Amino acid sequence: SHPDIFKHLFAFDLDKFLQSMFLYLDPTSLKNCQCVSKEWNSFIERRLWNSKVARKKLKTRLNFLWKNGSFTIEQFAESKGKVCCVACDDKHVYCGTVSGFIEAYEVVSGNLKFELCCKTDASVGATEVHFDVGEDDIATATDSGNISIWDKES
Repeated sequence: SHPDIFKHLFAFDLDKFLQSMFLYLDPTSLKNCQCVSKEWNSFIERRLWNSKVARKKLKTRLNFLWKNGSFTIEQFAESKGKVCCVACDDKHVYCGTVSGFIEAYEVVSGNLKFELCCKTDASVGATEVHFDVGEDDIATATDSGNISIWDKES
């Protein structure tokens, strides 16, 4: 069997070398490394997340990737109306429209799951709706002053 090179690096207290090596990883890989062992997790917590110098290096790298990285934009869903605000939870993406509705789209499929009419009078024209999503409820407020609390499951 091959000797575990990392055990030797940890055993010889080569913190700066290990720190510089972990700093080359992307955030997801770094988070996954924390799951390898208690020793790796402890090192990453101590020498990266709790180190001002390392956090500054991570922030600089993330800013560079944000500004210079490549990405693609894919359409998730198309709202029925003009959207004025958006929020999400683990199951749905919620869009508040300028016509007084909240549209809830499933995160997994992008399909419209439900709509809420937030206007006091359905015949009223445009009335912009803003909202906040809680664990069990959605709080809405229209520009006409109607404030409502909705149960997400009903």
